[in-house]
Amino acid sequence: MWTVKSRLVNSDNVSQMSILQSDRLVTYGEVIQLWQEDLNFRFLFIFL
Repeated sequence: MWTVKSRLVNSDNVSQMSILQSDRLVTYGEVIQLWQEDLNFRFLFIFL
């Protein structure tokens, strides 16, 4: 399962989101693959 961590980057209300799977940062390539192959991940990503 995935965990999403966010942090406020500056005072302009900009947030940085990090997606982790099993306490490991998901790579850009993995995100692309998950978008293509995993409906639950797409729903999570859209929700962000």
